[in-house]
Amino acid sequence: MRLGSSVRAEGGPVPAAKPLPEARWQQVWFAALRRPWSSLVLVPAHAGTPALFAAEALAAVGRLHGQRPSRLVNAEAAALPEVDDVVKSLGAMTGRGELAVVAVGCPLVQATSIPIARACDAGLLVVPLGESRLADARRAIDLVGRERFIGAVTLALGEER
Repeated sequence: MRLGSSVRAEGGPVPAAKPLPEARWQQVWFAALRRPWSSLVLVPAHAGTPALFAAEALAAVGRLHGQRPSRLVNAEAAALPEVDDVVKSLGAMTGRGELAVVAVGCPLVQATSIPIARACDAGLLVVPLGESRLADARRAIDLVGRERFIGAVTLALGEER
């Protein structure tokens, strides 16, 4: 990735001072592992819904439970010139045997999320409870590709803060 890029990747052990991820995120992690993947993207179903909260939780679980190093990639605000760098970085991470958990912006309003999500092996749809419309969720899935999605996670309003 380019210096000064708005995209960032994090990895390494979870500091002991941080609380352990909630059991529900551990359950989501292990459910996601039912299908083999090296990169997992979290895709918001609704404009304005951040996926980073869920991606951070899953990457933390992966670092605690995983047999392979797990890294978080925050590509929620990736600009068009950064897309190629993000995709190459994902390839480098997975080529080293690492697992990448990627947060992207909603593909309904941020087209740069589409090629990044398509570069990932698997996806989870992030659905805000009480806000999403079924038509928006279906369109987000179609933009990325139905075959990539292995499930969905729901967030209560305000939970990601």
